Amino acid sequence: MENRIFAVIILTIVCGTAYLIWRTISRFLQIYQLAQDGMETNGRVIRQYKQWIKMPRSSGYYLDYTYIDRTGIPHEGKSMVQHELWKAHPDGSPIAISYSKSKPEISLPRVLVEQARALVAKKKDRANF
Repeated sequence: MENRIFAVIILTIVCGTAYLIWRTISRFLQIYQLAQDGMETNGRVIRQYKQWIKMPRSSGYYLDYTYIDRTGIPHEGKSMVQHELWKAHPDGSPIAISYSKSKPEISLPRVLVEQARALVAKKKDRANF
């Protein structure tokens, strides 16, 4: 019986870790996609909310938003944001969005894409020294 409990605990830890790694890689690939072929548009915040149970590297602040791509198709997105951005975008407010031209369902608030681009540029500059 103890071996089964131990196996369940280990399996839960392994599955949880695999899920976190998958989510991290998935988000990185989405940001890369947006950096490659990002289009700019304006969207609207649908819902602003907090996640009370904070995870590591999580701000706990989220925005759900809607936007229309260049072909006129509406999309919805969800993003974890910093407190300042969250506070500046209450429900119903406009928000600048970047979405992928080739995969319009991939999107982020524009400021997050700009921050990612600036971080990559900074790392490239450091690598050139």
